[in-house]
Amino acid sequence: MYPNDPYSQPPTPSGIDYLNQIAAPPEPAGFDKKTKIIIIIIALVGMLSLGFIWAASQSGSGPTVSNAIMRVARLQTVTELQKKRLKNSTVTDINS
Repeated sequence: MYPNDPYSQPPTPSGIDYLNQIAAPPEPAGFDKKTKIIIIIIALVGMLSLGFIWAASQSGSGPTVSNAIMRVARLQTVTELQKKRLKNSTVTDINS
């Protein structure tokens, strides 16, 4: 039992050590089946909500042709009314 004694034998394993040696290895760390299903459901709900947001943003919120024509006509009227007040040649060129 001396530490430097070459004739001493290692301690014999007990029953628990033997059972630990023959036991199945632990399962690898990762997601279990329940967690994977929850993640898939959350991903599907997220994709659907993004689709609804995209569809809502596409429906009629942009300018129409009639709005654009009215804005150009209004701009032309304002330009004609304010033309006599423009003194700077650069601003006059930009305005026309």
